Amino acid sequence: MNEQVIEKAKRSDTKVCAFGAGKIGIGIGLDLAEFLGINIDFYCDNDEAKWNKIVIDGKKCVSPSELFQISDDLVCMILVSEEKIPEIYNQLISLGITDIIPFTYVHFTRYDIRNKMKEYFPFDIYKHKSDCAGKEAIALKVQKAKTKIAVYTCVTGGYDEIHKPKYLSPNCDYYFISEQKPKELAIWKYLDIGKYLPDMPLDERRMGRYCKLHPHKIFPQYDYSIYLDGNVLILDNIGHFIQYIGKSGIAALQHPWVKNIYEEGAANIYYEKDTKELIIEQVTGYWKEGMPYNLRHHETSIMVRQHMNKTCIQIMEAWWHEISSKSFRDQLSFEYVLWKNNIRFEDVGVFLEGKDWRTHKAFQHYVHTGK
Repeated sequence: MNEQVIEKAKRSDTKVCAFGAGKIGIGIGLDLAEFLGINIDFYCDNDEAKWNKIVIDGKKCVSPSELFQISDDLVCMILVSEEKIPEIYNQLISLGITDIIPFTYVHFTRYDIRNKMKEYFPFDIYKHKSDCAGKEAIALKVQKAKTKIAVYTCVTGGYDEIHKPKYLSPNCDYYFISEQKPKELAIWKYLDIGKYLPDMPLDERRMGRYCKLHPHKIFPQYDYSIYLDGNVLILDNIGHFIQYIGKSGIAALQHPWVKNIYEEGAANIYYEKDTKELIIEQVTGYWKEGMPYNLRHHETSIMVRQHMNKTCIQIMEAWWHEISSKSFRDQLSFEYVLWKNNIRFEDVGVFLEGKDWRTHKAFQHYVHTGK
């Protein structure tokens, strides 16, 4: 990726077009642009049905022919699936557009994160090799026909809107946890968050994290639970994901581009997700304890758990200790907790392995609506 093009795209006098008004363009691609400090001005797509329509956040979609009318100070980000990038790239070149940023996970990681790690942290993880288990997670087949699953989300401080699932999975009950009951609940059952919080002062973020990590206290009547962040819309059957739960009682997503907690820490600092000094202290502490850099890194936007499993409860409580006393960014400490509690690599299941949930048929991604 040409770093000069990225720097040009960050300038206020540059027009930035996102080519691709589909799930990638309005989901993870938009997140990538924001992460890099790039503001997308408008979209472009080959689908005529999208022309002259608002794609997201007031941003309009134009036809490729209209790109001719844009000034020379134009940068195009290609936000489509990787196999389509060469075709779109050549199309833009034929239109006379040469400042192009293709979307790939590799660019996301290598352009900024690894460079920022060297800037932020007093160590270089790639100069010191650490051993870790390298086995793949083993799925446990769940065969209980009458298994009941609690599907839940938690929204605090108006950070996200409530989204009605487009598909209702068999044997699943749907719960919405928040401070206030929404006017329109649709199929969600409302739970007042105040009934479940511990007797300790918590900010809005940690209130949500507490509910995320404590299904064993909120849903003891259920054997299984599926947690989703508030910006996740359900489009298809998700109940079958419980078959991927590992012996730890947990199944999670493999992060599509961030490779370890050290890259996670650098990303959170760069994106100003929490206090820089706090993250540096936390991540440096993990490094000094000998936390390996080459463990598989999980994304925790969606979590599937056999939450009454004793090992699962142990992990969740230890995870909560990290979040309540250090950064509230939960992906920053999940791998550390697994490693510290001697949880074997293969005992945490992985669902949607090798895929990004934002572009999977079962989900739709929304940009967070609140602060």
